[in-house]
Amino acid sequence: MIVVYCSGDPLFPTSRRSLFLKNMATSLINPNQDFALWAVLLSAATIGFWAELTPWGAKLSGAVVTILVTFILSNLRIIPPDAPAYGVVWSYLVPLAIPLLLFQADLFRIVREAGRTLIAYGIGAVGTILGTVVAYYMIPLGEEGWKLAAIFCATYIASRATEVGES
Repeated sequence: MIVVYCSGDPLFPTSRRSLFLKNMATSLINPNQDFALWAVLLSAATIGFWAELTPWGAKLSGAVVTILVTFILSNLRIIPPDAPAYGVVWSYLVPLAIPLLLFQADLFRIVREAGRTLIAYGIGAVGTILGTVVAYYMIPLGEEGWKLAAIFCATYIASRATEVGES
């Protein structure tokens, strides 16, 4: 519960202010009400699937519509801003959804349309890997240095992939 002590406000006394802030901190669905929360999340996903069939939903994508629905529900205090069910979504469902989306990708079309950009990215990735190996042997990073080198290499390659995807 959030309690704010303000004195001297005749229009909004302390007791009403603390009651108002207490109600703002709660939501219609308690974070521990798993079944109700999952029902809302699955309903939001259903709305996202339905939206992809409409012209406006196809432009936004079902994932964006689903995110917007849950964003609105959270801001209207219908669902909580944080709950254990969200951890399941981010830990299990999202990592499973990414490969499923990639299975639908037309790799030949991607290679054909990316063309020279994909070749340049591949050369840059190989250069990053070679540079990481050279730097690993030149700069002492300790016993766990190979882990740090791998993290830096993966970070540089992934950030370049994001830049290529955004351009």
